[in-house]
Amino acid sequence: MKHRSAILLWAPHLALLALLAAPRWRTTLVLHANHPREIGAERAARLRPLRAAGVTLLNQAVLLAGVNDNETALAGLSDALFDAGVVRVVMGTAAVESPDLVAAVAAIGRVAVGLDLRGDEVAVRGWTAGSGLGLQDALERFSSLGTDAFVITRIERDGTLEGPDLEGLGDALAATGIDVVASGGVGRPGDLTDLADLEVDGRRLAGIIIGRALYEGTVDLAAAVEAMGGR
Repeated sequence: MKHRSAILLWAPHLALLALLAAPRWRTTLVLHANHPREIGAERAARLRPLRAAGVTLLNQAVLLAGVNDNETALAGLSDALFDAGVVRVVMGTAAVESPDLVAAVAAIGRVAVGLDLRGDEVAVRGWTAGSGLGLQDALERFSSLGTDAFVITRIERDGTLEGPDLEGLGDALAATGIDVVASGGVGRPGDLTDLADLEVDGRRLAGIIIGRALYEGTVDLAAAVEAMGGR
């Protein structure tokens, strides 16, 4: 909590803002705010220079028992984030357990629903529990609630560097007209090419999330951005 607040309170240096505003960069900052109290007037003011520099602000919250595991807190958090300039929030367990919350938040801003899959079942609560909801049913349910995008993670591949689930992602593209973002398994530049080339009925992935491959150095970020720039 303390470390997250310190990041939000940090005043961006003018030189950094100039760099971020350069045409060659397309920068996204993902915040981790879990309660509306974490986004006050002072912190919102710290985000405005980043927005003015062209930085896209997203937020991914963690469902915490006794803190934000209710619709009032999550709706308040979303409202505060949108007011601060965040363009999209990502909801996972909260969406699965309270689908009406997705529609409520989508009425005031963009919502991405995170679907973490173990087999064909959507897992919740930090992958510790099954939801009884299959991928196809989840895509159908949330597509009608104003969802802006689906972030699909194959749990068995996440962090393995063994390649993405191209077949499963292809099935998702075929099942919904909503944007699909791929997450999990990327371990080499060729995986990015495979994902960028994935096409079903004229539709392609809207984005790719990379994690461990960057930390391990098996994918170079600058090279990846340049390679994907024309796709």
